[in-house]
Amino acid sequence: MSIPRKEHGLQHSPQARSALKSLAKNLKAARMAVKMKPEELARRVGCSKQVIYHIESEDCYPSIPVFVLIHTALKLPLPEMLKGYIYRKPQPKIMEVL
Repeated sequence: MSIPRKEHGLQHSPQARSALKSLAKNLKAARMAVKMKPEELARRVGCSKQVIYHIESEDCYPSIPVFVLIHTALKLPLPEMLKGYIYRKPQPKIMEVL
């Protein structure tokens, strides 16, 4: 249901850490905004409350099916859930060659 960070091979990447932190923060804020307890979200998603706690505490990424179920349960638009999650590589600066 969830994938530990270390299995992604990105556990040391600052970008991956930042992305996970954004996702965890967005999910927790959305859950709290609708006044839903982690246990209730877990029941609606069909997972254990520990999975929700691990996702919100940045210990693991949600699997895609769990992510979709969380999105459905919270009725939060995907752009809001993913805000700050997608890492974009900085574009190289064009240097003038003399």
